[in-house]
Amino acid sequence: MKHLVGAVVALLGLITVQNVRAQNGTVTDNDVFVCYDHLVTKIRDLNGGFLTQEQGIDLTNRVGKQYLDGVPLPQIANNMRTTTQEILLPNQTAVFADVFNKTVAILGSRQIAEDLYKQANNLTLDFIASDQKDIDDAIASLRAQNASVPAIKQRICQLLYGMVTLQKKKDLSKNICNLIPQDKQQAVKEQLSRVINLKDV
Repeated sequence: MKHLVGAVVALLGLITVQNVRAQNGTVTDNDVFVCYDHLVTKIRDLNGGFLTQEQGIDLTNRVGKQYLDGVPLPQIANNMRTTTQEILLPNQTAVFADVFNKTVAILGSRQIAEDLYKQANNLTLDFIASDQKDIDDAIASLRAQNASVPAIKQRICQLLYGMVTLQKKKDLSKNICNLIPQDKQQAVKEQLSRVINLKDV
């Protein structure tokens, strides 16, 4: 189930369409929270509300801190699996477990299901990495200007608004779908739709 959690949460972290205007003056922790709040709202609007607003902000904050601390993306993804399992409510955990078990039944093997989720997670990481240089360049530029940590976090959030689009969600979903045997794609998609909105892909 860990790979399901990691893949879905990573995909959830990809979806939004708007830019946020940069704020002038000193950036506070509250400014960062406001940006994260808007980002998570857009993510939930597009992907459904399986994760609560508070859970989404919590995850965004943890991921942002780890990234600024220099933690590599694959390690962040591994950490997200653990973190997500810690913050899920019992009913959410039960849904994840049921989705995974039914996916195993559809694919005919637990190993096949785990391999699928690992591959989906790797695809998601590759997708995120495609924009990584722009984010890293922005961080380096702000650090050279002695920008505060809140200012850097806010800028990352703003960049994500511009970089992450519905089209990317569609492209990534298509690539993940191609990992599934064609005769089982619809059944697996129906299960995943219980935790993420796939109506627009």
